[in-house]
Amino acid sequence: MLELLGDPDAVLALGAWTYAVIALAVALDSVVPVVPSEVLTIAAGALVARGALDVRFAVVAVIAGGVAGDLVTYHVGRAGSRRARRLMDATPRRRRLMDRVGRGLARRRTTTIVAARFLPGGRTAVGLLAGVTRQPRPAVVGASLLGVTLWAAYALGLGYVGGRSVDDLWISVAAAVAVSVLVGGLAAVAGRRRRRSRDAIAAAPIGGDAKIAA
Repeated sequence: MLELLGDPDAVLALGAWTYAVIALAVALDSVVPVVPSEVLTIAAGALVARGALDVRFAVVAVIAGGVAGDLVTYHVGRAGSRRARRLMDATPRRRRLMDRVGRGLARRRTTTIVAARFLPGGRTAVGLLAGVTRQPRPAVVGASLLGVTLWAAYALGLGYVGGRSVDDLWISVAAAVAVSVLVGGLAAVAGRRRRRSRDAIAAAPIGGDAKIAA
């Protein structure tokens, strides 16, 4: 499929099937986080810049696939909550991650679901845990729609800028993916620093605070 997207004429010949493949890839990425949906979405943005895809249909395909995948993940967690909990508790690292995600859902459900869309594997973990903890379905759908819409604009936009800036499709896609990975890495580092700061504040001795206040 990636080789096919490299040929704009072949993409035009496929027509509606191209959008169906993009939607399916984005949906599967929410359930099984090994599908290269981000690369496909960025490539779709580059093809929009070259006139091989219609931006309206590309946006609809990404959003529809993302929300559908999030709903499947949510219902998997909701229907198999016991098995999902066992999977989440399989390793200490995974348990810590799930504890952190669970606290985020309890405090800031929409923000957590939206932010997870931009983190590799985050959308799957958050979707499963939203189902396990039986978050309200309408709230999950609304947050998913917001997150996927922002992500679609981001990924398609990166591909579009790359497609307009560089003649070679795959060089433009590779550059856009590199920018996406860099932004994601910086966001992850910033998130870890914020969590450490909050943990340090929470662990501060109460007596020390009382002396300062005095």
